[in-house]
Amino acid sequence: MNNKFMYFIAFSFFIILNCGKKVPNCGEKAPNQKNKFGNVPCDSISPLSQYDFITVTMIDRERNIRKDTVIRKIEKNISVFIPCKKYIYKALYYDKKGNLLSNNQILMMSTGKRWEFDDNQDEIIVQYEYTDKQKKIISRYFEKNQFPNHTWQKQIKTGVIENVEEVWMHPFRSNQYIFTEIAPFPKIEYPLKINEKWYSSLDIGGGWGIWSNTSGRSSYEVVSKENLKFPFSSKKIECYKIQSKARFDFGASSLTFLFSREYGFLKKEYLFYTGDKLEIILQEIRY
Repeated sequence: MNNKFMYFIAFSFFIILNCGKKVPNCGEKAPNQKNKFGNVPCDSISPLSQYDFITVTMIDRERNIRKDTVIRKIEKNISVFIPCKKYIYKALYYDKKGNLLSNNQILMMSTGKRWEFDDNQDEIIVQYEYTDKQKKIISRYFEKNQFPNHTWQKQIKTGVIENVEEVWMHPFRSNQYIFTEIAPFPKIEYPLKINEKWYSSLDIGGGWGIWSNTSGRSSYEVVSKENLKFPFSSKKIECYKIQSKARFDFGASSLTFLFSREYGFLKKEYLFYTGDKLEIILQEIRY
């Protein structure tokens, strides 16, 4: 038999066999082959505020709110949330049995503006990558387990804080990452030293299912200082490892993260009270 004909039969059999296994190249696009983030508006020209402020609300005897009064100014020192600096993360979500439910990317960028809902926080835009198939699978999983399941979003705006005293951010909490709402929020307090501890509290309002109208308290501790490799750099990055835990009446969730003064929250490992896990790793930086 002709060698070319034998090669054709073998090649055809290989394609049929692998298409039967639903290999992505057989027509079904694999998620994460290339991220498809949209254009993000950014203001790198307007000057940033030089200070963050701590304010109190003044109330008269009739319980009427008079005005917010600044009681302290905190000097800003921006090295992480630099306007127009784009951070791209890989996010891996696992159920309590260890099954990988999603493997997607998240883009984060500071816009150079104050956040409209809190003028003491700087605004960031977060873009989420996901497929319709993943959305259906995870929404079904959440409904089955009676987890809160909000409307899925491709892009949101939220707030962060960075000054000489602390770096803090709202977590990535849209879509399948909703459980980060009841874990410790990413936060560090300067100066960073091993064995240093700090605390925070969180009041959750309505619209969060079984978590609605509850309060929790988070504790943080710096456990080590390390030099580690990351995908976006050829050199090792100096970072601090922080362990934290949030306690609510319905359960406790933990967050272990690595923080760098220049690149912020490099890696976040969540373990939620349900047994589900989330790992978020910085993959790429674009200027």
